[in-house]
Amino acid sequence: MCHSEVPPGISAPAVRGREESIRCEDGAFMPSFLALPAKTSVPAVLIVSDALGRAGFYEHLAGMLAQEGFVACAVDYFFRVPPLADAEPETRRARRATSLDEQQVLRDLCSALDHLSSLPEVDGRPEGAIGFCMGGTLSLDLGALWPELGASVSYYGYPVGEPGKALVPPPCPMDVTAELRAPLLGHWGDQDPMYDAETWSEFERRLDTDGVDHTIKIYPGIGHGFLRSFLDEPSAEGYATAQASWQTTLAFLHQHLD
Repeated sequence: MCHSEVPPGISAPAVRGREESIRCEDGAFMPSFLALPAKTSVPAVLIVSDALGRAGFYEHLAGMLAQEGFVACAVDYFFRVPPLADAEPETRRARRATSLDEQQVLRDLCSALDHLSSLPEVDGRPEGAIGFCMGGTLSLDLGALWPELGASVSYYGYPVGEPGKALVPPPCPMDVTAELRAPLLGHWGDQDPMYDAETWSEFERRLDTDGVDHTIKIYPGIGHGFLRSFLDEPSAEGYATAQASWQTTLAFLHQHLD
């Protein structure tokens, strides 16, 4: 798994936060956490988690984005799936493989982006999405599905999807590059078990062919889920890579959303 709770001793960002209930297209309500900057009428960023769902790491990330001047929303897109009796992180994959309709998830995420647009704190300003692992794949797809998306950031998403990992899989990002409208930033480690240099080269070739504004960052010697290290001690393995990737992400979001 990628990210769960915040390491002990890390203080939460000093920003306002509130629970937000987002109405989806079919009338269901998706729980979410909203972090708010001091300034209003600012761009928004939708946070799309990995298979662990809306864990503490993502609420902390929302606070950090709010400190940067964005309205940040971490959604619980597993809300349609019954809770598992076994709450061990690795069993979340079983929930995903047996019962998660990821195409419905994408519709729910589009509803979340619509909802953010309507908030007075956003007031129609540009919006971006940032996703991790399976959420990174979904954030790539949002660049093709939500026409107004201003920026898409993918951490260790899968350009060719994850075969067999969802009851109803989402579109394969490799197959929808012609529909991608949002500028794209992707982060991957070359030691990620899912990383394949030929696949990523083909993905970038298609992005070039279809005229997609994109930046692909491949980090040598680092594996999956490396952003979690940016909350560790500076001496921790992967800390420098995680910090550098996060600064690149913030610059990208400011460039395309401010």
